[in-house]
Amino acid sequence: MSDTGLVRKTNQDRFTGNSTTGVFVVADGVAGAPAGEVAAQQVVDVLPGRLESLDEPIDGTRVASALALLSGEVSAAGQGTDRQGMGSTAVAMIVTDRDAVVAHLGDSRAYLYRDGHVSQITRDHTYAEDLIASGDVSRERAERVHGLKGVSRFVGMSGDAVPDVTRVQFTAGDRMLVCTDGLTNMLDPVQIDSVLAAAGTAEEACRKLVGEALRAGGGDNVTVLVVDRIVPAIAAVDRLRAGVRSPAVMPTALAVAFVVAAAGGVALGRAARRAYRRGHHAAGPIDGRGER
Repeated sequence: MSDTGLVRKTNQDRFTGNSTTGVFVVADGVAGAPAGEVAAQQVVDVLPGRLESLDEPIDGTRVASALALLSGEVSAAGQGTDRQGMGSTAVAMIVTDRDAVVAHLGDSRAYLYRDGHVSQITRDHTYAEDLIASGDVSRERAERVHGLKGVSRFVGMSGDAVPDVTRVQFTAGDRMLVCTDGLTNMLDPVQIDSVLAAAGTAEEACRKLVGEALRAGGGDNVTVLVVDRIVPAIAAVDRLRAGVRSPAVMPTALAVAFVVAAAGGVALGRAARRAYRRGHHAAGPIDGRGER
């Protein structure tokens, strides 16, 4: 879900995702640079196809290379035009059978929600975070200096872009959140944790997160993408027959029938990805072009 917010006149956020291929991307045009929405659109138009072509097991180095290559292409596309200097953040997530590989540039983020606790799995590429990581500035001081909030790495930057890549275990019952800073500038981790814990479905989590960001002031475009790893339907039936009614398992097990019917299911793994490439996919992509 994406919303322009209550302050901006246009939405420079973009997102795309496909539950069959397991590729999800969120991008946010860099503030203060020209044509941020053009750069963000190029991210969601080009990057998924390159990531979907990667074979499993997913090599994180190749994911980083795909994002770095795109950064150079965005930079080159703006040279000598009124779009020179355009840029975008990017978070790209590939969900495999057992884990998730996340590559990013900029300050859009990815979180893992597991067992009632949310953990940030990306580190913001901002001047403030760079100085904090090097030990040159304390977090308290960095947060007081407005100029340090600018992004230090992004798609379209001059020079070579160096994405960070993280691989995390992603098992049944886990929930992944990918979002732009329009969410994280409005809500702190405790608030995000609370919403992810209370929301029964990924769709409900998206609606509530965007709603809370707007209630907090909606100071920027806000985009959230939530992916749930659902208990396989066969396992859910077996649990019901056995009389197992664990609160932590049953809601997601029952949700799978609705999700399969409504959206074609969640990431189906290697066999489904192969079928998709042959043109026999059961679920189409979702995409966002900055519309509410």
